[in-house]
Amino acid sequence: MGQNVSKNSLLANILQSIGAGIFTSAAGFFSSIIVARTLGVHGTASIAIALWIVFFATTIFDLGLAATQSRFIPEAQESESPELAQSIEALVFRRFLWAIIAGCIVLGLAYVSYWRDRLDQYTGGVVEPVSFYSLIVVCFIIHMTYAFAYNKLRARREFSRIALLCLSGMLLQIICVLGLSLAFGGVGALAGYIVGSVPLASVLVRNYHMTGSPSPEVRTRVTRYANSLWLASLLSPLIWSRADLFLVGLYIDSKALGVFAAAATLAALLLQLCQMICNGLLPNLVRLTAKQAHDTLQDVSRLTVGILLLALYPICFGISALAPILIALLYGKEFADASGVAVLLGLAAAASSTTIVCSNVLNLVEKNTSLILSGIVGAVLTIVVTIWALPRFGFNGAATARIVSQAAVAAITLFQLRMHLPGSVSWSTLLAKLIASALCFCAATYFVDPCAPVRSLVLAIIAGAATYVPIVTALLAISPSGRQEISFLRRWFKTHHSV
Repeated sequence: MGQNVSKNSLLANILQSIGAGIFTSAAGFFSSIIVARTLGVHGTASIAIALWIVFFATTIFDLGLAATQSRFIPEAQESESPELAQSIEALVFRRFLWAIIAGCIVLGLAYVSYWRDRLDQYTGGVVEPVSFYSLIVVCFIIHMTYAFAYNKLRARREFSRIALLCLSGMLLQIICVLGLSLAFGGVGALAGYIVGSVPLASVLVRNYHMTGSPSPEVRTRVTRYANSLWLASLLSPLIWSRADLFLVGLYIDSKALGVFAAAATLAALLLQLCQMICNGLLPNLVRLTAKQAHDTLQDVSRLTVGILLLALYPICFGISALAPILIALLYGKEFADASGVAVLLGLAAAASSTTIVCSNVLNLVEKNTSLILSGIVGAVLTIVVTIWALPRFGFNGAATARIVSQAAVAAITLFQLRMHLPGSVSWSTLLAKLIASALCFCAATYFVDPCAPVRSLVLAIIAGAATYVPIVTALLAISPSGRQEISFLRRWFKTHHSV
């Protein structure tokens, strides 16, 4: 009975995170469409490279601090030690402030040494370099604060509050990006992105503990975890899968960068949704391990990995099949060249979703140092294969390079998870989901017709869903792990439907 309650509570928190993820993803997705429609290819390129700089800078200077909160504060709260939780919070926050200062200094040096002379190459000269780069630095500060505040609330399991703040941020961002881009071009659009992050970032202004220090043992454990998480994050596939944006702008031009960025938007949407879903896992799984035995963690991890991939695979494959229609409908004829690339990047997102799910479970059991190997493989493959493929095959070469690197990383991460947490990966159910998702892709692709986009979109979605659901159900029923996933989902839906 208690075990079922724990699983249901876990899944309920995941669903709350999905709500926040939908708002966050929708804000970025609709903002990118607004920029494309109002500013065209070069404006899209300008925003893409600005957000790329912010994304990389945030990953480098986060130092693993934001996510460390959601690992140790719930554990301290479960042990009924509010003083310990406050001291950990204070320790991490002080380091966070120094990290922001260091990041601003490095961004300034990067402008003087590189971006001052190269920014026009990536933006097509449609923005004023000094003011635009100054906003990039401001965006970095706000984004760092946003990530830290988000993890603060996640550590306290305030998922409903996160969703509300994400909703208000989404509305602000969409309105401001539209108005400011029309009034001030690329500089205004970037300012709109910044405004959208303010509601959640403002959480740090209130009620944050600045004093106190944990014991040397706890301090060492927190530092070791943050450092290993930071190193793994530096080599994360989420980081290096975006390196192709920079390389496209470097090896081709800003127009190519804008078209590729539009194609990458769909893949980014999928990855953001996956990450937000997984962000609901860690604090709750920590709570389970603090109260129950290790075999419960294995059971919950296996179901969590299985159910997430059961949903994420068909979404990634399905969106890939629909990409040509979606690009035409959302971005217009100016971005027609992005259709084929969007298909390939969507397929790469399926591999990336596997890595994200498995990485979250490895973080739970404090085995995040093992992610370094897969990160190194992903980083090297992404850069080397992309540099080799871009001059020969253009956009499609860069997109194919992402598929190769992300598939390799996903395979390594799956083996690592199985090694550190035996029983958490079922190869038979994984294969069943991949087969069903591939058939879903084929069925949806058959109905894709650019000449009748709306009609073919509806038919493709129906065909994909009608193919995936019965096939995956039949294939999962073959293995015991698959039957367990089906049984758990039926019990959960029955329970919540009756409520």
